[in-house]
Amino acid sequence: MQPELQRAIDDCYSAFASYPQPRCLDASPLRDPVAILGTLTSAPLRELTGEQIGPYAGWAMTTVGDIADYKHFLPRILEQAVRESLWVGTDPPIIASRLIRGGWLEWPDGERKAIRALFAGAFSQAIEEHPDQRGDADNWTCGIAILDLDLPAMLDTWLSTRSMMPRCSLPLF
Repeated sequence: MQPELQRAIDDCYSAFASYPQPRCLDASPLRDPVAILGTLTSAPLRELTGEQIGPYAGWAMTTVGDIADYKHFLPRILEQAVRESLWVGTDPPIIASRLIRGGWLEWPDGERKAIRALFAGAFSQAIEEHPDQRGDADNWTCGIAILDLDLPAMLDTWLSTRSMMPRCSLPLF
């Protein structure tokens, strides 16, 4: 992982540290909020596995919890999105849609700045990967577009990366 991206992850934990761990969760009758909260509080936030946070991330603010709950868990959700996005709620476009739903443009500046830096850093790391492994770049691009971040500048960066250069040593006619 690029050092800048690790700093962006750490900055997200700092930016959202003031949101306490929830003591209870509101949830749809189809969910078991006590069991969900038990899973989410079974380890320190930074140590929650994808299996522990992933289901909640997919349900967050739609059928489980509110914006304050989501903000508490958001740094770990973002970190899972960067490290191993195996759950629907850790897909960058889903995270972006949750941020829109939560009115993120009205959040404190430090929170918005941390999110922007994380999306930019994750995109930057993704475009440096081998083209066969670049599936995450598409997801981060979608998230950036949903959040209305500076997509043209990021796409220009992508086009100028070494990973976009031809890997063929044969002359092109």
